[in-house]
Amino acid sequence: MSKIPAGAVYKSFEKFVATSNKSDSRWIRILTFPTPTRDFGYKRKWADSISEFMFEGVSLCGVAEYDEYLSFKYGDYMSLPTENERKTHPVSRLKLLD
Repeated sequence: MSKIPAGAVYKSFEKFVATSNKSDSRWIRILTFPTPTRDFGYKRKWADSISEFMFEGVSLCGVAEYDEYLSFKYGDYMSLPTENERKTHPVSRLKLLD
C-alpha cells in the first residue's frame, strides 16, 4: 500500500462518494461504521434528521428518531447485557494536545 500515492487514494474515494451520493436510496452505508446485520446499511432519514439533546448539561446532536435507530443498532438498548456479553473498546492510541 505504501507504493500508492495518498492523493490517488483520496481522489478515488472522493469519486466513489460523489457517485454514491447521486443515488436517492432509502438506505445508506457508512464505511467506517458497520451495521449490526451487515445487510443493508442505515436508513437515510437517520442521517438527514438530526436534533439537539441535552446530556449532563451539554448540548449534543443526535438522530432525531433515536428510539428507532438505537433499537435497530442494539435491539433492547434500554437493558444492560449480561456481564459476559458486555464488550470493551480498548484505546489503541491516545494523544493529548496542549
